Amino acid sequence: MIFHEIAYALHLPGSAAQRPPGALGAVPELSGTASGLSGFLGTAIAVTATQGAGLLSDSTPVSVAATMVALAAAWLRAALIAFRPSRA
Repeated sequence: MIFHEIAYALHLPGSAAQRPPGALGAVPELSGTASGLSGFLGTAIAVTATQGAGLLSDSTPVSVAATMVALAAAWLRAALIAFRPSRA
């Protein structure tokens, strides 16, 4: 786990600032706001998912797996909408 967290910490600043997909590179004047908002949203989603998994818990790993599958499906849908080719 520690290696994952170290790699994540080293990777995140570059990927957040990268343009065009990065949150911080879209409008450089608002990079502080984008940084705070992306951190808040990431934490809020993680807290919500944790609470949802806890509420659905039946003492088996099924609730955690269901939460992970639901979040992965939601992320995939959002990514497909956000990164679809523009219609010129």
